[in-house]
Amino acid sequence: MLETLVGITEAFLVGSVFLGLHRKVMARIQRRPGPPIVQEFLHTLKFMIKEGYAPLTSAEFLYWMVPVFNVIIWSAAVTISAVYRGNLLPFFALYASYKVLSHGAGVSSGSTYTKIGGVRHAIMPAGELALACSLISAYFITGHMDVSGILAWEHSHGPLIEHIPFSALAFFTLLWVDSPYSPLDPSKGYDIVEGYLTEYPGFLRGLMYVAEALKYYCELWVFQAVFLGISDPVSHLLTMGALTLLLASMCALTPILNPYQAVGFHVIIASMMFLDFLIFG
Repeated sequence: MLETLVGITEAFLVGSVFLGLHRKVMARIQRRPGPPIVQEFLHTLKFMIKEGYAPLTSAEFLYWMVPVFNVIIWSAAVTISAVYRGNLLPFFALYASYKVLSHGAGVSSGSTYTKIGGVRHAIMPAGELALACSLISAYFITGHMDVSGILAWEHSHGPLIEHIPFSALAFFTLLWVDSPYSPLDPSKGYDIVEGYLTEYPGFLRGLMYVAEALKYYCELWVFQAVFLGISDPVSHLLTMGALTLLLASMCALTPILNPYQAVGFHVIIASMMFLDFLIFG
């Protein structure tokens, strides 16, 4: 229990700092000063002590439960993958549940703006497609679906990115999709700004920020473990920093796509994974 609590706390703190670094790098590239790197963490704490409320137009029970379940989902994902290095099938299921909850966050408030964000999120199934296919590719090569087994295989045969580079690219695209201000996430387009989060105030928004920090940490950690073969904490932190710099630069320099362009991009990247078995298989 203590190990789980420590792992979740570490994931939140590290995820918050790297989200702050992401925001800072984007600002610098776009010639803005940007906030301090710890701003995301401070932002979360600020909202956590504020009052939450539900709009009169909301489906109140769903509206209140979405942030709570978001935190539960990503706490479970961190525990299964990063703390105990267990099976990745629950990780995929939890990611799919997060997409459903994001849609619920959009429609539960009754706001037109959040509904647009929620509906756009609902038509973005290609993220789950890329995740599922990349994990299946890892299983076919290693014979393992648990993180510890994949790491043991990589210790003998080298990082999976050398064997299935297009599957690694698909998972990396998923990281890009879920990065802040990603051009591949039209559910938070310029016309609706914050998408399904628009109507969430106070500690409810704070819970959403906690979930976002856990998600960012967890996805980066799984990518490094599964495709780069990284297992020690120091290497994880250094690589997370490097990946954050890369993702922030890509987000800062790329214009946002519309929903259909984004889905098309995802499907093209996912279909390229067949090249792993044609060329490297």
